[in-house]
Order: sequence, then C-alpha cells, then structure tokens
Amino acid sequence: TANLSTLYSNNQAGGAIASATDVQLNNIAITGSVRGSTYTGGISGYLTANRSNASGNLSFTGRVEGHQHTGGLFGEMSYSSGTSSLTNLSYAARQGNTNDRVTINFHNSGGLVGLMTLSNNVAFSMTNGLVTGVVNSSSGTNIGGVIGGVTNNANATQTFSNLTFGVSGATGTSVNGGGNSVGGIMGFFNQNAGDVVFSNNASHGVVSGNQHVGGLIGALTTQNSSTFSLTQNVFGSTGNISSSENLPNDRVHANSGYGGGLVGTATVHGNSTTTIDSNTAYGRITGGERLGGLIGQADTHTSGVFNRNIKLICNP
Repeated sequence: TANLSTLYSNNQAGGAIASATDVQLNNIAITGSVRGSTYTGGISGYLTANRSNASGNLSFTGRVEGHQHTGGLFGEMSYSSGTSSLTNLSYAARQGNTNDRVTINFHNSGGLVGLMTLSNNVAFSMTNGLVTGVVNSSSGTNIGGVIGGVTNNANATQTFSNLTFGVSGATGTSVNGGGNSVGGIMGFFNQNAGDVVFSNNASHGVVSGNQHVGGLIGALTTQNSSTFSLTQNVFGSTGNISSSENLPNDRVHANSGYGGGLVGTATVHGNSTTTIDSNTAYGRITGGERLGGLIGQADTHTSGVFNRNIKLICNP
C-alpha cells in the first residue's frame, strides 16, 4: 500500500513500478496522482510477460494522466507465452475529488489498461475488474472504460469476463473520446487468431466519441480463422424504464456516426466468426449517421453471426 502526492515521469511512469518484465504483481493498493508521457499507469507503465503470469488484487485510487498508452492500472501490457491471468482489479476517484480521472491527450487509454497485446501461444484471462469514474480524452482514439484496445495474435483461448464500468443507476461515470473507437468496456478489439470469450461484462453511464462508438466495444474486427463470442453482456441500467426519467445517464453518442448500444462497428474477415448472443442494451443512442440499438454497422464478409436472442430496450 502506498500514498503518493504526485509522481511524474516523462516516459514509463507507474505508481508501483515504472516498467516490469516477468514480474507477478499481487495485493497492491495505491492512492494519489501519477503523471507521465508515454506508458503511464497507476500500478505500472509497462508490463511484459514472456512466461506464465498470474497477477491480481490491484487497485488505484486517484488521478492518472498521460500522453498516450495510459491506464488506471497499466499503460500497456504484453503477454506472449504460457497461461496468464489478471483478476480482482479496480480504479476509482478519491471521494469528493472532481479532478480525479484517467485522462490522455492522444491514443490508447482505459480505466484499467491502456493497450494490451496477446501473441504466440499465450492463453489469457482477465476477470473481475471495476472502474468507477471518468476516462477522458479530448482528441484521442482507442478509448475504453476498462481497456483502450486489445490486439490478439495468439492461437489460444482468451477470456474477458465480469468487467464493469460504472455503477448501475449511479451518476458521474463516462468514457469521453474526441476521436474514433470508443467503448464502455473496450475502445477496439482486433482478433487475428484463436478464440475469444467476452461475457458477463457491464457498462453504465455515457460513452461518447466521434465514430465507432459502442456501449461495450467501439470497433470489433475478426479475421483469419478466429472466433469471437460476445454473450450475456449489458449496457445501461436495468429495471423500470417506462419513462426517460429512469435513464438519465445511459447513452451512446457517436458524433459523426457508427454508434451502437453494444458495438459501434463489427467487421468479419476471412474464415472468422463473430457471434453476438443474449446481450442487453438499455438507454439512448444519439449522434450522426448509422446508429443502431445494438450495432452501428455490421460488415460480414464470410461466416459472421450477429444478433441472436438479443434483448433490446431503447429509450430515444
């Protein structure tokens, strides 16, 4: 446990460790302010795992500010081998401090992780993460309530589950991106290999950006022979929504277009398959052109499967 006044580094800034390779991080809680340029995180600016790595029980409370690759816990993470996990994670603002947030000037920012890369044969899981607060970028792209973006090149199974942005029915949580690829959970996901299970995640509040804006994922792309399964996820607050007064904050706004309650843009290439099944979207979808209660635009070039058994409750 550490309490920081303000930590500043021009490159690779972390509340606990600036940069780490093959280090397992567990049971760390940091409170304070971390500022950097590239690779900035409340726990670590840059984490590389070349072998199996199990990290968890990590939290940061306060403000994290960077130029690019910035996250509430990690600026950038790279996993390349073995079996790895990341679990029991949280970012929150300090009570009463309206300046606390994860903020970035340019690209790749998330409430927990700015940018993540999975490669070679790594099998990875990320579970039980909670972000309460604001993730903000005035002009940047790839902004997510939990993860700014993920590129998966690993020929294995990856799992992302029980990740939550915001609190159902509460106010003051938002993901604000001035550019493209903005999502309540992830700004983008590029699936180039293997299998991904994205399930039981939830996003609440306002998600806004220019294009490719989704309540869960801003831009989702699958290709080669990969599969992506998005099941049993929720955007918005459940309950009685008989009038607009019951949903004051749950909204996806795509200023120029391509906005959806679940995914802003979903694109399937090659022999890949994307399945979106048994998800729920509550709230308002606003902005420019190509707005959908579920998906702003779906481009299926091969075997993509969309919109099976999805419950949609949309409050215009």
